[in-house]
Amino acid sequence: MSKNAIIYARVSTEEQAEKGYSLESQIKGCRKYALDNRMNIVAEIKDDYTGSTLDRPGFNELESLLARKEANAIIVTEDDRLSRNAANTLAIYEEWEEAGIELHYCDKGRVSFGEESILINGVPILVAQYERVKTRKRTMKGRYDKARAGKPVLNGSPPYGYRKHGFREDAELVKHEPELKVVRDIFKWYTTGNGTGSPLSQREIARKLNKQGASGMKWTLAKVQRILNREIYAGVTHYGKTKTRQKGKKKIIIAKLPKEQWIKIPVPHLAVIDRHTFEAVEARKARNIQLQTRNGKRRYLMSGHFRCGTCGQVMVGSQRDTYLRYQCATHWKSPGHEPCPTSNRSVVTHRVDDLIWDWICQLLTDEKSLEDGLNKMVENNRGQTGTKRKRLDTLEKLIVKRERSIKRLMDELNEGVYEDDYTRNLFRQNVKENADMIKELEKEQDQLEAELAQVEITTEFQQEIKAMAAQISDKLSNAGYDNKRAVMDKLDVKVVFRVDDDDRWLDASCSLISYGSVELHRF
Repeated sequence: MSKNAIIYARVSTEEQAEKGYSLESQIKGCRKYALDNRMNIVAEIKDDYTGSTLDRPGFNELESLLARKEANAIIVTEDDRLSRNAANTLAIYEEWEEAGIELHYCDKGRVSFGEESILINGVPILVAQYERVKTRKRTMKGRYDKARAGKPVLNGSPPYGYRKHGFREDAELVKHEPELKVVRDIFKWYTTGNGTGSPLSQREIARKLNKQGASGMKWTLAKVQRILNREIYAGVTHYGKTKTRQKGKKKIIIAKLPKEQWIKIPVPHLAVIDRHTFEAVEARKARNIQLQTRNGKRRYLMSGHFRCGTCGQVMVGSQRDTYLRYQCATHWKSPGHEPCPTSNRSVVTHRVDDLIWDWICQLLTDEKSLEDGLNKMVENNRGQTGTKRKRLDTLEKLIVKRERSIKRLMDELNEGVYEDDYTRNLFRQNVKENADMIKELEKEQDQLEAELAQVEITTEFQQEIKAMAAQISDKLSNAGYDNKRAVMDKLDVKVVFRVDDDDRWLDASCSLISYGSVELHRF
């Protein structure tokens, strides 16, 4: 009887660029393996993600198919395509062995999930993991040494107005004059104006650049801000401003470091404005922040919770005439971009705010609805976290196994079962390898527990919701903005503005209830 198999291929952007890995070549090799071994291919899954984590779109799809029992075999070209993390690899082996799922590597054939096989197949994973960590540390050290030597560290794309010349450690920035003319204009307009009046705002600068067709690109407020914030245009750059970690194929910032920890790198040959101009820009930005704080910003209750039902864009709060209104963000699209068909339909903010808050009050003060909603939250949460919980249990089992193995080895060593030095050294090395693996497993365990803690609906959380409802049931109608926002964020309230002919509706949902509609046209 032929096996139903899933082909899994993975490559990261760096691997494809540096080592020539290709998703297509992996798929081709796996297809040949399936044909040679008379396997029926039910799915082909591709991942463009780092192998240091299992939280990848393709791997999540793979596990969903396995959970639905649509396949009983996995085909991968080689071991490090599945995972580059030893703890993850051991957890996968353990789970698939229990589920009766076969794993096939094109270069090795079917994998046996026994202890010997795990050791044999685990060594290349450990080596790959060690090499990855060593390479990362070496790369980071090289970058910091380069920065301390006063040389710019070129990560990613160069800033607007510059081009990268050369490769790797020999790469350097060079000026690109057509774009630097635009940069000079931006700094000039923001500090002294364009010769016909007072200095322009950042938004006005973006509009002016779009009108001119500068660089043939669409200018936004964010792009203008980015240029005004870059000190490199005044001849100084920095390295080590943030702390990052890898998430999928992206690096995300987890902390901004204090300015005194930054490494300052003078680059006077790249300057296009003088120091006085840059300091004038910084002074104006600081004044603007002070004015915003003093005058206060309008706060819209539905901000981040309200979307257009026609196009899916956010509903934005703004003032029109004497009223504050919510309106589809595409209403402000620049010329040449087609707005949403309902973008000209707006609704007064207090009507939406009052209707949705009344809906929330009814939900929280109805004990049965609240209890049913909490039960639904728990049920949905179990489905979302089930895989991670199972993997957490698997990691615990693996740690216990390794600890028992260490105890057995140490007992044999202490009892003098093996007297020759060669064998005793082998046993000591085995103890060390088991101890190192336990550290990796515990590290992965801590990571999974942290992820679960962020999304898990605990008994404490349910009691907190009930207590909150009980405490504020008498005060809900008089709650202030901050309390209302806290409740909406906690309940993950989502509202969609829907237009049916001449009728307007608010489709509201939250973590306690999946769907509810409020008719808006009556108000």
